Amino acid sequence: MHWFSNLFLLFAFLIPTALAAQENDVDPSRVAPKSKPIPTFFDRNVQPASHFELQEDDSAVVQEKPTLKQEKSKAKEKRKDVAEQIRIAERQVQQEQGKQEQNAAKSTNEQKTEDQKRLRILKQLDVILAQREQQTATLDDVTKELKVRNQELRNVQNGKLGTEKPYSFLLLDQLHDELAALQSNLSSHQSSQLITNEDIIQAKQSLEQKEQAYRFAKEQRKVAATLSVDNSCEALEVKLASENLEYRKRRLEILKIRIEITSARIATVEKKIGAIRRETVFSEEDLKTKLAEFEKLEAELRRELPFVEFEMEQSNVEWLNDHQMLKTNNTPTPKQAEELELRRRQRQALQAIVSSLNFRLELINQSRQTWENRYQFANSISTRQQDIEMEESAIANKQQRDRDLANRMLQLDELRKSISALDSKLKTFPDDGDGLELRKLVERQKEAIRGKMLTLEEDVAAIQSNRRDIEKLLADFQGDANRYSLGKMWETTCYYGKKIWKTELTTIDDRPITIGKVILAFAIFVGGFWLARFISRRLRGFLTRRLRIEESAAAAFQSLAFYCLVVSFLLGALNFVSIPLTVFTFLGGALAIGVGFGSQNILSNFISGLILLAERPVKVGDLIQMDDLYGNVEAIGARSTIVRTGTNLRLIVPNSKILENNVINLTHGSHDMIRTKVAVGVAYGSDAQKVRELLLQAAKEHRSVLKDPEPFVLFRDFADSSLNFELHFWLTVRQPMDQLILESELRYRVDKLFNDAGVVIAFPQSDLHIDASNPIDIRLVAGDQESGSQTNAA
Repeated sequence: MHWFSNLFLLFAFLIPTALAAQENDVDPSRVAPKSKPIPTFFDRNVQPASHFELQEDDSAVVQEKPTLKQEKSKAKEKRKDVAEQIRIAERQVQQEQGKQEQNAAKSTNEQKTEDQKRLRILKQLDVILAQREQQTATLDDVTKELKVRNQELRNVQNGKLGTEKPYSFLLLDQLHDELAALQSNLSSHQSSQLITNEDIIQAKQSLEQKEQAYRFAKEQRKVAATLSVDNSCEALEVKLASENLEYRKRRLEILKIRIEITSARIATVEKKIGAIRRETVFSEEDLKTKLAEFEKLEAELRRELPFVEFEMEQSNVEWLNDHQMLKTNNTPTPKQAEELELRRRQRQALQAIVSSLNFRLELINQSRQTWENRYQFANSISTRQQDIEMEESAIANKQQRDRDLANRMLQLDELRKSISALDSKLKTFPDDGDGLELRKLVERQKEAIRGKMLTLEEDVAAIQSNRRDIEKLLADFQGDANRYSLGKMWETTCYYGKKIWKTELTTIDDRPITIGKVILAFAIFVGGFWLARFISRRLRGFLTRRLRIEESAAAAFQSLAFYCLVVSFLLGALNFVSIPLTVFTFLGGALAIGVGFGSQNILSNFISGLILLAERPVKVGDLIQMDDLYGNVEAIGARSTIVRTGTNLRLIVPNSKILENNVINLTHGSHDMIRTKVAVGVAYGSDAQKVRELLLQAAKEHRSVLKDPEPFVLFRDFADSSLNFELHFWLTVRQPMDQLILESELRYRVDKLFNDAGVVIAFPQSDLHIDASNPIDIRLVAGDQESGSQTNAA
């Protein structure tokens, strides 16, 4: 119950105090002290976004938006009030510092801290108000500028371009540069707008926090029955947060107007470009004007280059002398070390300047060539092949400029780090004696580094200028209206085809091996291969028909002639495309080593594979039968052949086995039909002619039986139990099961036809002949009773 008694005592103390404050009407929102400089400022300030003062009436008063002149006058009055408050706060701080009473030390320190904090906030408030005042002037300027830009846009839309025809190409180029710069500015303004929106959100949150702190302090003062807090630090912080929020809002308003200005300028430039693009002429005078600019810049650089080279030589001599002197002194003093470092920095800076001047001269030459290419392309002087070469060169140069730019940026970053390291080094030197000399040397080192940085920055500017020229040339190529016409597309295809044809793969004995040579050699070899086959076949026919040579000998001559012709055509193709035979040295050596180590079987299979591929006695897709193997050839490799059986099993057969063993090719060449038969035996007494007709009917009815050659029936034999017939027919075989399925279907059909016609299919029968010249001994074996009675009755 201890906590309950404490809580009761607390309420007993707070409630009378609050009632007394109400009776005395001590309300800080209504009553102010007699001397209140800060509340005077508050009363003049308009806070549209701040509600830290309690209002008795929540009704809003609609007021007209103040003009810019009124805002300027109000801003000046606010700054005057704040300046007055700053002077008062400074006097209070000085007075507190002069108090020396020991008994009031604690309260004096607290009051001193409060006054200092109030002074700091007032100074911040003065800065914000100064920025607000400047914003008002800026807003006036951008508003006027927006009107001017909108009027310019309307003039351009009405056809008032301000220039006469024909339009200069340089004018169009300047408009493109201006458009690129405006688009970059628009992107920057939009990014700033997003950041400012985030700042406004944070400023609102800060204002809410300050208002909460102010209300809490106000409530505490009421409870304690103290004076008003209208001139307290909390109230000033609320005011500062409110002015900061208004500053962010005004900044956002200015940004929006600037975005409108930039958008209007972009629209104006785009309208101008669209209006003058079709009537722009890239004259020779324009080209001469641009080239004159490059010549002037080049002359300036060339005049500067000898002086810098002379200074660099002197710097090299001085650095070498100092370096040689330090070699004799094993322990140089800090001053000597810094002097040597200074010489090195200066030497590097001069080297960078010389390199930069030469680099910029190179960029000038490239820019000059770029503009000449633009002139040729714009006036259709160059051919399509030249246009493609110029475009490819421009793309390569642009990529090189990107690499150069990245390299310069890395060097700049390293130099900035070097300056930061030197700044840290300066802090270690004393302020008198040798320290001052060392400081001077280090400062001169920093100057040398800054000079090198300035040179790199000039390189960056030159690279970006050259890069813009290249991008303009590429834009000209991309904007060509006839770029995708049939004529230019055909020329482009021919150009790239020739380029690919001449692409070098490798070199052998200083002889280039190109894609074109390889393709041509392959075409010659393929043509020679088919020609060798044709000639060898003609030779075989000539030998058999005219010279009456045996077929086997003619086949041997054919094979020999074929291989000789193939080798001849191969060597001729290689010689035609200038491919030396040394490329096959490694292959020949590998084969010789393989044979030497007992690779006869592998070589035999390899040669057998070549023979199979050349003669094609068995080819992919053929149905073959070799011993018990029956299936389709699926692939013929260099060492083995893959055969797929009817059960979908794949067997790997060495190539030599196919050549050495008997192989039945059921689909050799184009003759993929075979003859097969179905045998049947009928009972003696059957009509043989009827059997023949039924068998032929079964064959002719089946869709897979070939009509040409026609099927036929053979009466094969008078067998012991049957008359044997055979139905012979032709069919096309593609798969191992085709023949078996067809034979089975024909047997089903023959069986049905025979049943319908009453023809009995024979089965094995035997006749028993008994010799009755002697009595036959018959014996009966006693069985059951029923069997015996039946016998007696008989």
